[in-house]
Amino acid sequence: MVRANDGHFYLYATQTSTYWMPIYRSKDLVNWEYQKTAFTQATKPSLSGGGAFWAPEMQYINGKYVLYFSWAKMNGADVSYTAVAVSDSPLGPFPNSKALITNEEFGSNAIDQFYYEENGKKYMFFGSFKGIYVTELTDDGLSVKRDAKGKPVLKKQICGNLFEGTNIYKKNGYYYLFASIGNCCNGVNSSYKVVVGRSQDLLGPYVDKKGKSMLDNSWELVLEGDGQKWIGPGHNSIIIQDDEGTDWMIYHSYMKDAKGGVGGRLGMLDRVLWTNDGWPYIKNYIPSNSGLIPVFNSNK
Repeated sequence: MVRANDGHFYLYATQTSTYWMPIYRSKDLVNWEYQKTAFTQATKPSLSGGGAFWAPEMQYINGKYVLYFSWAKMNGADVSYTAVAVSDSPLGPFPNSKALITNEEFGSNAIDQFYYEENGKKYMFFGSFKGIYVTELTDDGLSVKRDAKGKPVLKKQICGNLFEGTNIYKKNGYYYLFASIGNCCNGVNSSYKVVVGRSQDLLGPYVDKKGKSMLDNSWELVLEGDGQKWIGPGHNSIIIQDDEGTDWMIYHSYMKDAKGGVGGRLGMLDRVLWTNDGWPYIKNYIPSNSGLIPVFNSNK
């Protein structure tokens, strides 16, 4: 999700069998309207290895809308990389997709990318159940930054092999690394949940409340299913702060139906709460139904 220059929020979703990465638009994070697909038959990625693309992320970099997405086959274990495409508009078109971070260079599951910019440097975090890593990008965000020998100037492991779906949010002097653990995609048996660690340095170390490192697979719980209605919530998007200073998180979850099964995963919105000692969580650690909504100048 991204807030574009026109004041709207744009949400990008994983490819389906009929939609080549659908795009939705909203003014308030609550009411969403389908716009179009990021790719058409003419502009869809033609990248080596086959497979599908998912986990899109949009960033506005140097006057361009830069779409990052994961491209993988066999859940990323066989052929996987982070790809990138560019447009002048959040609605595209996004032609000329290219590989950005490949598993040949960075290891298995080079997917679930997350972009972060700080002090003029652009970073890409990535990884799924093979370790979370970070590398530095060039100023346009379209290539890995390399030294004179052609090697990445940065390749550092940030978390252990328990995590995927990295997302980092800075608040009150800490960087909070949100990630998802468990099985994301097994219907009623999905164990997906959102966890977090924090650091005073963007590049870590990220630790839990007891100071144990996420490199050692330690974490604090943010959100999980309730075993009744909500199953496997996880893989949150960026955290958005509204005009009253409240933090909001979008993620996805299965919802159990009357017959005890699940359909497709739903887009979810929840308020992020904070403990007195500065740790984020969703109320009762499960998807809520509070009726509270974000407040923006356009919807007060």
